[in-house]
Amino acid sequence: MKKILVLMSLIVVVLFSACKPEPEPTPEPTPEPEPEELGGVYNPEKKISRIYEDDGDGKKLREVWRWNNDVLQSIDYYSSGELDYTEEFSYNDNGQVERVDCFSNNEYIEYKYDGSKLSTATIYRSGSMSGEFNFTYKDDIISEIEIMFFGGKINDSYLMKGRHNPIKIIFRENDCQAIQKIITNLGNRDGALMKLSWKDNNVSKIDLTFGSYRNIAECKYDDKSNPFKNYYDLYADFDIAEGDAGGGSYFTFSTNNITEVRYTETDEDGETYTDVVKYSYSYEGGFPTVQRYTYTYSYEDYTETTSTYYEYE
Repeated sequence: MKKILVLMSLIVVVLFSACKPEPEPTPEPTPEPEPEELGGVYNPEKKISRIYEDDGDGKKLREVWRWNNDVLQSIDYYSSGELDYTEEFSYNDNGQVERVDCFSNNEYIEYKYDGSKLSTATIYRSGSMSGEFNFTYKDDIISEIEIMFFGGKINDSYLMKGRHNPIKIIFRENDCQAIQKIITNLGNRDGALMKLSWKDNNVSKIDLTFGSYRNIAECKYDDKSNPFKNYYDLYADFDIAEGDAGGGSYFTFSTNNITEVRYTETDEDGETYTDVVKYSYSYEGGFPTVQRYTYTYSYEDYTETTSTYYEYE
């Protein structure tokens, strides 16, 4: 009898266990969406403190950057060992740069945003509007930039020769040289259009048209961090028309560092020229400490080689 009771008890336990529902699996936590990147917020992981350049005549100080914690306050620009001018940065409540001043030259630029996206950039000189950039987006990335010049300012030397060269919103420093001839010959035309193509978070192609002029820049990159990503400035630097360029030849909107730019320019007479810029780098911690570039000008049969050195805080 005891054996029967024990057997029945085991059967009840087995049946009870078999009927007990399986516990519900714990759901995987929903990952938090990544915050949207704000255009104009320049907070690189490593912060530049000084930039030097050597174009074959010795290493020279070009820029001194001043930070307040994570906020870029100002940049001093040097020429021939002397302080040339200073850019001062102002920000909105979102930390986006909204104005850059060069008080010594009575020049400044204002940036405006549509939420996280840069919408317009307007240049002022001596209190008058000189130029404006309007940005168009497709799938949340910049697809076109319309450039307008006002009051015949296209022939002003400051547009032609560096201090406020407006094409630096995309092309930095020596990248501008291949299209400098275009601006020089524009006459009274006052509008330009840039169409941008992208690959892997980098600008892969820029199709620039000024009237009947056209310049196509095809770009290649490495996989390292670009310290100038999201850096919007006053376009103030050295005289690129004469090849005296400081800074770094980076693309403001690209994530990685440029390794090659191939320019194909077609002028008003239908003549085509091809210029090539190649870059190599030395790195520490994924950021460049030295950039070396070689610029080959087809229309001058001339090659220029320059090294740029970066120091970080």
